[in-house]
Amino acid sequence: MRYSSIAKWQYWTAIILIVVLSIHIIFRIIPSSYDKSLEYEQVRDNYSNKLYAATLTVLLFVALFHGFNGLRVILYELSPRLGRVITPIILILGIIFVIIGLLTIAGIYVFP
Repeated sequence: MRYSSIAKWQYWTAIILIVVLSIHIIFRIIPSSYDKSLEYEQVRDNYSNKLYAATLTVLLFVALFHGFNGLRVILYELSPRLGRVITPIILILGIIFVIIGLLTIAGIYVFP
């Protein structure tokens, strides 16, 4: 991918992150106090809400893409050879984190 298209993806994902994180914060604060929103029962109720689960899924994909793509660009700028080696590693790590995140959103706990 050309650098200009990579930069556009970074900008678009940053804008999407601002919107989705705003929705996420509203879900944390509006129903009750912030402290209450962290209680186990409240978290489980939030995850059962399909709109909130969809919001978390979008947040997961966009945040991971934005973060890992930014890391890849930084490493590639440090050394193009390192960038070519690190790209498959970052892709594999991204897939692992997506799987763990989706299992968590679905209520299947990978780590107790």
